[in-house]
Amino acid sequence: MSDDYQPIACGDYDIYEIAIMRGQLLQLKWRQAGAVQQQKVRPLALKIENRAEYLYFQQGIEEPQRLRLDKIISAQLSK
Repeated sequence: MSDDYQPIACGDYDIYEIAIMRGQLLQLKWRQAGAVQQQKVRPLALKIENRAEYLYFQQGIEEPQRLRLDKIISAQLSK
């Protein structure tokens, strides 16, 4: 399986931007090291690095983390 970045749908990208602008939590589900992770996170920024798009986010008081957008399975705005 190739690990080349696969662009995501514009509608998905919009969800991340809206959450960042509103300071709203996201319920994320993503693939990481062969397992599926699910967590409520606070999105901080979207960045392009090495021709791939990343979401920077924070969980609780942990240091900010980054996640490649094409690894995200689902994202929902949380209340």
